Amino acid sequence: MIDGFKTSSLPLDVYQLAEILGVNIDPQTVYAKVSSLIFGFIDRVDTSTGEIRKVCTLHGSLHKYANGGVHNADSFRLSDLCRVFTELQELYGINSDITRLYSVEFGVNLKLPYDPQRILKAIRMYKGYTFTPIGKIGLIYAADSYKLKIYDKGKQCGVPGFGSILRIEISATNTYLKKKHIYTPMLGDLLSVDVWERFEALLLDTLEDIVIVEAIPLEGLSKKERDLFALFLGDDWQALDKVKRCRMKKKFIALAERIGATQIKENLKNLISIECKCLRDMDNDKCNRNGVFAKEISDDKVNESDNIQQERNVKSVTETAFLYASSNSEKCNQNGIKIKGVSVAFSSPENEPPPNANNPPLFNAKKYNTNSNTGKCRGKPPDPAELNTG
Repeated sequence: MIDGFKTSSLPLDVYQLAEILGVNIDPQTVYAKVSSLIFGFIDRVDTSTGEIRKVCTLHGSLHKYANGGVHNADSFRLSDLCRVFTELQELYGINSDITRLYSVEFGVNLKLPYDPQRILKAIRMYKGYTFTPIGKIGLIYAADSYKLKIYDKGKQCGVPGFGSILRIEISATNTYLKKKHIYTPMLGDLLSVDVWERFEALLLDTLEDIVIVEAIPLEGLSKKERDLFALFLGDDWQALDKVKRCRMKKKFIALAERIGATQIKENLKNLISIECKCLRDMDNDKCNRNGVFAKEISDDKVNESDNIQQERNVKSVTETAFLYASSNSEKCNQNGIKIKGVSVAFSSPENEPPPNANNPPLFNAKKYNTNSNTGKCRGKPPDPAELNTG
């Protein structure tokens, strides 16, 4: 469920970390890449002393890191995240319990019995607003404090064995999550089952605000009803004022539900619930022994009226049955995987500004290998068989 993330300054000795990574941090700004994680060594002014000191931030994809930086198209479980945090602490001294989290990306990869384009073509709007295309693979809605993305993960990752996978994700700041009664001030808070349940609820609530209606035969409808469908299946609804748009949208959704054009959305909600439950299944005792599993005590600031429903009534539908039957039994397997060594590579992020007088060139480091004699438990590597069921 957890993928991208961004931290504040890491609470550790940055020079010792740089030595572990084998990188020279004398330049003003240096970025070191380890699989899909990017360590950013930068100069900041210490507000208490006025002195400039070197700090390090961390961002990237935890899911892709667990797969050796290859892809993030499979299922990333709570137990996998636990093992990643254990390795980050053992290798680099990063204690997730005292590392402040700035933003996080969470979502699900859903194996569909049909082309994900069927879903994408049926998406009409979100809260009365349009989505922006992500090339030819999906859609995005970007607000100030969060982003909602729905796209074809199989096409995006380009790894054989991961076809017909739809990705639904939300990337949000901690400020936005707090407004939704989800508290994750520290990186280690992402190991809470309660937080994952709230992430699921937020995904489902967000899906409710998305109008997903398929273009189906309209025989038997009146001209007025056909005109209403044509209005929202095209782009003409965007010309309506806010009040009329809201009124017409309610009529459109009611009509679509009556004729069965929204069934695909109900199926999608079922798939999300099934996948989220599987992602949360884990061996809590094992993670407690690792010493990094977060306490399962709900924050007393959370409004009890916002508690997540523990059980949802799931309808039996064709798509759900297909997914459930095709799920590999190893999907929730909690066994660790031994990795002989950790390949560390350094590079500059693609979105960093070009070098100039005020922004010196980024450190161009070579590739280093940090070998471990005992091996580290690092989530599960690429497992195409897990989702390649068709």
